[in-house]
Amino acid sequence: MAFSVAHNQASMQARGQVTEWIAEGRLNRWFGWLTLLIGVVLASWLDPWLLSTSKAAALDVEGISVWRHAQGVIIAMGLLQLAMSRLLSIRCFPTRTQVVAGSLTTAGAICYCGGYALGTTWANFQQLILAGSLANLLGFALLWRSGPTGPHAAMIRIVLPVACFGMLLDFTTGILQLMPPLVVTQFFGGANEVSLRMLR
Repeated sequence: MAFSVAHNQASMQARGQVTEWIAEGRLNRWFGWLTLLIGVVLASWLDPWLLSTSKAAALDVEGISVWRHAQGVIIAMGLLQLAMSRLLSIRCFPTRTQVVAGSLTTAGAICYCGGYALGTTWANFQQLILAGSLANLLGFALLWRSGPTGPHAAMIRIVLPVACFGMLLDFTTGILQLMPPLVVTQFFGGANEVSLRMLR
């Protein structure tokens, strides 16, 4: 009986520590630095090749431009995770809301980065881009709906709609990854043309 009570108390304490760890944005911060490290490693592999290329057409032949885009996405998502970590560390939302939003945005970042990285080789994994962008959108929308409190509330109310709009654009880009190339080319041009690059 005493062992059972002690075990339950230890379990509750462990869950409370994990909850607090996520609510304070530490999960987002950890994954943000990890993705930035991965992005830098990819850059060390891609940059020497790109800087030695004399013709842009060679990028498409080797598929390096696709990896460059994936590397840019990974770095951008890492920066977004660090920004989310900073936002959660202010503690201007209810704890439960922060835990859910932190979990959603971290899971979304994992799916989003994985979709772009794995999608360079296996097209079916590009569906992860949609799942990741949708999870990020839900995380930021949850914070926006909850409404911040405290001295930074006014600034955060401006930032959150912008983040939601960015995630909506990411979702749109994910849909383009799943559309037939001919349809995308008709509306936005080729992969190296201005319209598609601006959307990305």
